[in-house]
Amino acid sequence: MKKILLGSIVLILFLVGCGQGENIEETTGYEGNESSFEVKIPVSSDEDAVRVIRDFISSELEEVAYSGLYLDHDPKTHLVVLIQEQYFNRDLANKLLAFAEENSNNNSKFLIKLKPAKHSYQSLESVMNKLNASYEDILVTDRRVLSFGINEMENRIDLYVSTKADLNEELLKEITDGYDDILNITEGLLGNIDNDGIPTADPYIEGTIMNFDKEHRRFLVEDQIYFTIDDGTIFKDLQGNTINEMELKEGDEVVVWTDGPILDSFPAQGYAVVIQKIN
Repeated sequence: MKKILLGSIVLILFLVGCGQGENIEETTGYEGNESSFEVKIPVSSDEDAVRVIRDFISSELEEVAYSGLYLDHDPKTHLVVLIQEQYFNRDLANKLLAFAEENSNNNSKFLIKLKPAKHSYQSLESVMNKLNASYEDILVTDRRVLSFGINEMENRIDLYVSTKADLNEELLKEITDGYDDILNITEGLLGNIDNDGIPTADPYIEGTIMNFDKEHRRFLVEDQIYFTIDDGTIFKDLQGNTINEMELKEGDEVVVWTDGPILDSFPAQGYAVVIQKIN
């Protein structure tokens, strides 16, 4: 998974020797006082570094100690290893360096940063498995906009939904029981609506309905994008009143808000979460 650096270096505490560098404080859900550690291991590429780190994790650490691994390019290319807070200490950085020097023979040096994290990767996978198993029951409305995945960099699971009102909150509490702050919920367009129930965000498109396939519940706007609709789609008139799907027809001028992915085709394809008839 391609990742970008979201955190920032906020404090340089001190330098240490024996292959170790800056001690830096960053946030990964960890609330302890320990800071992160850096080591430079004798490998020439990120692929070799990943191999050494995975070997170290599998042979030297308990399974619950590992919290994540990702490549970062800011301020220079390095790997970040997240370690569950109970197992994170200075000795671990020294052990990684010693392990790498014993198992790799290279004149190059590759930077590795070790950081403490609140949740083990084992915990993240456990919650993910429960979410996948309960996928059909997580939503309580007809809208089917839902995605989730492990965010190793932030040591959490990110869940995206049109609005929190669509979620079965009791089920989510059961799934995440005992894992505080492990789930980060982001709302889509329906998270911010006006008094008429229309999203405050800019619409995806405004234009004319060129074709309306009512049998398959999809319509084409300006020969640019096909929108699918379902029982969760909201239909409004210019005054903000709720109207029926059958009141729309070819030739109508509409404003459309979409949520979820857009299929990159021609015409494009997406899901219409709100449609406003403006003529």
